Amino acid sequence: MTAKNSGEAAVQRIQHDDLIYYRFEMWPDLTHGVFTRHGGVSAAPWQSLNLGGNVGDD
Repeated sequence: MTAKNSGEAAVQRIQHDDLIYYRFEMWPDLTHGVFTRHGGVSAAPWQSLNLGGNVGDD
């Protein structure tokens, strides 16, 4: 994990295997994440930015 100051809010860049996502330190009690289109594990047509839990690829 790395923290980067982005204006007012520090942002944590988290990498888990090939998945990269970001969290804002100003919301420590809120479960959240900001995802990119890189590092997904789903097959086509959901290979990028799939956040659904109903496609059977978890």
